[in-house]
Amino acid sequence: MTQHELLAFVDGLRRHVETEISNPGPWCWPTRELLVENLKANAKLWGPGLISGEFPHTLRTLKAKEWAAEAPCSPNCHANHVSLTEAGLEALRLMDERGCVGHIHVKRRERCHAKFRFRRKLAA
Repeated sequence: MTQHELLAFVDGLRRHVETEISNPGPWCWPTRELLVENLKANAKLWGPGLISGEFPHTLRTLKAKEWAAEAPCSPNCHANHVSLTEAGLEALRLMDERGCVGHIHVKRRERCHAKFRFRRKLAA
């Protein structure tokens, strides 16, 4: 999973939730649980080891760059939401604008994925 893929995935899931509930706001950033559930639903794009290795590593990298954050969306919220910072949104915009030519996954030798499928509710 490239940094570009995770940035696009988190932002895409947020946009999906905003559309579904028609109420934009910080609460639309996915909780970590919802993010992992949606990553699992798209796991065929990345193959085995996504949840146990690639995703946590890439998320740590994004947090270290201060492109992503994981915290409650408001003082009254008890869930950790994974969100992109302004710097992360700008990085994503630049990556999208300049194309994905330089973003090739080291192990897969494939370009970044962009066709994700999202769902708002966790599986029961």
